[in-house]
Amino acid sequence: MVFPGGMQKLDDWINPIAVKEIRQAVKGKFISATLLFFLTCQLVIIGSVLVLSESVGEDFETGRSLFTALLAVLLVTCVFLLPSYAFLRFASEHSDSHVDLFFITTLRPHQIIWGKMMALLALVFLFFSASIPFLTFTFLLRGLDLQSVFILLGFDFLMIVGCIQFAILLACFRGNFMSRAFCFFVGFGAFSVVFSIVMQASFGMLYFGIGSSLGTWDFWGPALTVTVFLLMSIGFIFILSVTAITPSSANRALPVRIYMIVMWLTSGIIAYIWTHMTHAEDILQTWVLAMVCVFGTLMLVSLSERFELGPRVRRVIPKNMLLRVPAFLLYSGAGSGIIFAFMMIAASVLFVAVAFKLLGLNSNSGLWLVHYPLTSSFLAAPALALYVFCYSLTALTIKRVFFSKVARPGLTTFIAVILMLIGSTVPFIIGYLINPDPWYNLSSRWYIGNPGIIFFDEDSCLESFIFTWIWGMGCFAVTLPWFVDQARNFKPLIPAQKKMVEVNNE
Repeated sequence: MVFPGGMQKLDDWINPIAVKEIRQAVKGKFISATLLFFLTCQLVIIGSVLVLSESVGEDFETGRSLFTALLAVLLVTCVFLLPSYAFLRFASEHSDSHVDLFFITTLRPHQIIWGKMMALLALVFLFFSASIPFLTFTFLLRGLDLQSVFILLGFDFLMIVGCIQFAILLACFRGNFMSRAFCFFVGFGAFSVVFSIVMQASFGMLYFGIGSSLGTWDFWGPALTVTVFLLMSIGFIFILSVTAITPSSANRALPVRIYMIVMWLTSGIIAYIWTHMTHAEDILQTWVLAMVCVFGTLMLVSLSERFELGPRVRRVIPKNMLLRVPAFLLYSGAGSGIIFAFMMIAASVLFVAVAFKLLGLNSNSGLWLVHYPLTSSFLAAPALALYVFCYSLTALTIKRVFFSKVARPGLTTFIAVILMLIGSTVPFIIGYLINPDPWYNLSSRWYIGNPGIIFFDEDSCLESFIFTWIWGMGCFAVTLPWFVDQARNFKPLIPAQKKMVEVNNE
């Protein structure tokens, strides 16, 4: 009697979305036809090499070349076909005609996304299992070692998981046929880049015999770092997918911002350790620029969040004032999102400043704040952050003044992007019309509104930093009353309001 009860519990634990997806994949013709075509390609490649090649037993490069060809077939299937299959299926289920199913189901959003991932991972394992006998046969032809084979297969598997999760994320966004087609082509372009990177990395692992360094830190250090970053990226895309299908009235910003804090702290520690070991300044510089890009994007996205919190969010606001302050930064809301992103960017810049002081790097440069080197390479990160901050607050001001009655989501972010395009191109065109010299002879002041100037003209970093600092202080002074109102309105529902909401829901 215990065994049937245990099986019933196990049946309850299995994700129903995964069961449904696997059943439909088995019954459908796409996966079966793809698997047959996949096996046919593998047989044709091996048969052609064995029959047509006259130096199979003498050439020590045959096994490596054959393995690379078989791996290319596997990657084409798992990087292009399976993510496309995932996108098309989930996009059709998430269309306007079926969107009600997401609101009447008892499954939570993370269970839906996780079920999709489990089913697709099962298909990935299916294709990997089907290719293992062919890949193993190449080892008999010499030219490669098993350690390198298993290492690169593990790396390729993580990249494939990332592609599938990215395809699910693109399918989570609702829209018409044109927007879905645009997302599909964006994903196809991203998968093409991933395929090129994975093929080059796999060939390099085989050529240099990465398995020979398996017992040294030269292997485990980079391998663990790459694995951690890949897992963090996959987890972040997973969180974004869950957030995308969560109703907008829910507190859907909380898991994203908590995960971003954990990701920021983990990646910062790894960058500090590698900088301490190698004394390479570029590692921390690249890290802080990446954090500016990540949290700058968050700032732009936060512009389109709600200005006024709904009752579903206000129900979970802590009554304790000490807990309400950190909750304000983590909960949904336009004001809290902008402040959170700016604080994380400032923390990133301060982290790098303290790290360089502790490590004693670049001690001959000029000093700024806490021994933060006043050089163009180090001013690029805060200057880029100020550009995003200025354009965001300018768009916010335009939205509040001229489009206050328009409740269309995404309008503020759209205004910020348009302002950035105008500021990046219009002054340059005007300067060229006034002084029709070659574009590279124009004064850097005509490029001052373009954030890319800090990367293409390092001498103008200080000038751009001062310009955006003055612009940002002016924007902050104009929007400061709005931020104060956002903080004051961040308070839980009072009992009378709760009863009113319950009556309206009934």
